[in-house]
Amino acid sequence: MTRHYLDHASVSPLRPRALAAMLPWLSGPEDRGGPEGVGAADPGRVHTEGRMARAALEDAREAVAALLGARAREVVFTSGGTEAANTAVWMATGGLRPGATMVCADIEHSAVRAACARAGPVARPAVDRTGRVSLAAVQAAVEAAVGAATGTVALVNLQWANHEVATVQPVAEVVAWCRSEGLLVHVDACAAAGHVPIDFGGIGADLLSVSAAKMGGPVGIGGRSSWVATRSERGGPASRTCPRRRGSAPSPGS
Repeated sequence: MTRHYLDHASVSPLRPRALAAMLPWLSGPEDRGGPEGVGAADPGRVHTEGRMARAALEDAREAVAALLGARAREVVFTSGGTEAANTAVWMATGGLRPGATMVCADIEHSAVRAACARAGPVARPAVDRTGRVSLAAVQAAVEAAVGAATGTVALVNLQWANHEVATVQPVAEVVAWCRSEGLLVHVDACAAAGHVPIDFGGIGADLLSVSAAKMGGPVGIGGRSSWVATRSERGGPASRTCPRRRGSAPSPGS
């Protein structure tokens, strides 16, 4: 019996083009075979190998930005989807509004739900039988949160597409309303990128998380496996926290 792997919503097999792009950076310097790579090198170092790794990292950042309709300076590399979600939640709160309510439906990915639960109270918009969150449900959750003890909403979370049943959410509608109300929005596009067009600049969200592991890229630390796009010009907590992830960039050797 021939088996066919179909669970790409969880992890996609590494594409040959992605593997070919990574190989020069996974081998030792003696095997690099030319200027394409230097083997293991820390892009945060100033020696020749480090500068070459930094140049490759920034080229990758430009490519990811083009894919997402973002600017390169808005792209932050992380080690995986879970870190991307936690980074988005942290950038929205940054310790500036402890106890403020997070809006997060039960159909969101467990990483997003867990991050929100750690950050503060959670208001859960209702979903219909297809797993779709309506604008009215988000508005009701926000109104309930504002009327609660904390009185503030730190972040509205919304998947672009569901990772289990593939329901596409009304992202543009919800983001437009949140912007009109001055609310920060995190869109989890991990299950959507590569399947539907993503335009971070056009959609107007404040934070967008994406994982290469779900569209033929590498998994985990060592590859450019997950990204958070952040918008800084709106002001507020997301712009006052660090625009880049602390520590070494998740690339081979760092």
